Amino acid sequence: MVEQLRVRELCKEFPGVRAVDHVSLTLHRNDVLGLVGENGAGKSTLLKLLVGVYGADRGEIILAGKPIRPNGPLEAAKLGLYMVFQELSLVPNLRVYENLLLGKEAKYVKFGMLDVDRMKDDARGVIDKYNLKMNPDFLTADLTLPERFLLETARAIESALSSGTKPLGGPVVIFDEVTAALGGPEVEQLFKQVQRLKQTASVIFVSHRLPEVIEICDKICVMKDGNVVTVVDQRETKVSESRLHELMVGRSRDTEFYKEDDQKPYLGEIALAVQNLTSSTHAREKFYDVTYDLHRGEILGIGGVIGSGKSDLGRAIVGALRADRGCVEVKGKSVVPDSTSQMIGLGVCYLPGDKKSEGIIQDLSVAWNMTLPSLSKISYSKFPILDVGRERSLTNQYFEKLSIRAPSIKTPCRFMSGGNQQKVVIAKWLLKDFDVIVVDNPTRGVDVGAKEEIYGLLRELAEQGSAVILITDDLLELIGLSSRIIAMKDGRITRIMEASPHEKPTEKEVVACML
Repeated sequence: MVEQLRVRELCKEFPGVRAVDHVSLTLHRNDVLGLVGENGAGKSTLLKLLVGVYGADRGEIILAGKPIRPNGPLEAAKLGLYMVFQELSLVPNLRVYENLLLGKEAKYVKFGMLDVDRMKDDARGVIDKYNLKMNPDFLTADLTLPERFLLETARAIESALSSGTKPLGGPVVIFDEVTAALGGPEVEQLFKQVQRLKQTASVIFVSHRLPEVIEICDKICVMKDGNVVTVVDQRETKVSESRLHELMVGRSRDTEFYKEDDQKPYLGEIALAVQNLTSSTHAREKFYDVTYDLHRGEILGIGGVIGSGKSDLGRAIVGALRADRGCVEVKGKSVVPDSTSQMIGLGVCYLPGDKKSEGIIQDLSVAWNMTLPSLSKISYSKFPILDVGRERSLTNQYFEKLSIRAPSIKTPCRFMSGGNQQKVVIAKWLLKDFDVIVVDNPTRGVDVGAKEEIYGLLRELAEQGSAVILITDDLLELIGLSSRIIAMKDGRITRIMEASPHEKPTEKEVVACML
């Protein structure tokens, strides 16, 4: 096998932490190399070193036999290293065709003007090739999160394959957690593209979904605490999910992963009632005449394929999206949610699916992010002045309770892994106090160890009498955590199923109600 990319003794330090510690690994031509590890293991930092987002403190990167040191993703792309980032790089206020062809406008200039019609024709060719369900004229901001990820992926693959500056042996394309926002059909669609891509390129694939890594990768590199633990060659021995988990976290996977034995019967008291809620004109994922009750102590799961309306239904309940018709009853009041601040005042809070843009302010510290909704709680009673000592005490309490991995509460959230950022969002609402929480894909982009911790927190909230609405694309998570399950299809509820600890519905039964 011919080496396409080699990393030798690569190191990168940030204040208080060595994120990548003397990492060495090899990617062979036309191979798919998987990269797995807990949040904070160093995966994303390593990838950003490869494409020049960060500069290495020491070590070298060798592409097709030549040492390289790219100064940013654009220069890396010119050398033949392309990356689909976990953080989307699409420009929201541009059209689909403009994002697909961003940076290639010179090709379409005719008599000093852009030939927009030819741009749209070429964009349609890419859209058809990758089976994207969108129009070139769509505004990118109006696409769902999964659609944006598929668009970004198609753009990266096309750029890699059409570039005139490919290294010997073809380009290297890196996928960083691109499946985190995708459902089963979209993942299958992406995998077909990866299999086609590896005929002319080499691929690095990063995902916390271990079954996906096992399915698509030729080799799997396991990282822990900034180091490479081992590299498994799947062509010799197919690795199991439990073995990968053990290599990542240093222990075998708990058989009670979803804490089903901790599931208690929910209470009779209704915490929130949704009545005929409808959004048929403005929502990206439309929903119609949705009615159900949520009880104290209950985890109510909502599942459906992408486009079923489940995520926008959650946004409407918390006031992040204005419904056209219907209402929500909470604390004896019938309200039409029109803002998140209104619903927070009624004790209803929201953990969004896109934590980076909606859940946290990345440049602010852990402490600031935790306490922003609770300023009155950490202010002096007679004066509008923050009690810094109380802020420090409360944030340190939740910092330790949730095992947040960061040098301190003063660390900006930008420098933390996705799983630890998610814990900060959860801590923010624990600090605020609430009766109802709507969580949208709470473990998206989170490693298996952090998933267990989040599942334990959700169970604890329910046991304490809070009511949880769990919206998720993960079928096993939906079944394992929920007390009841709402299945949605084409914006409507198709069935509400009981999911008591010892009588859980099967995956087949749940999927049958979604398709």
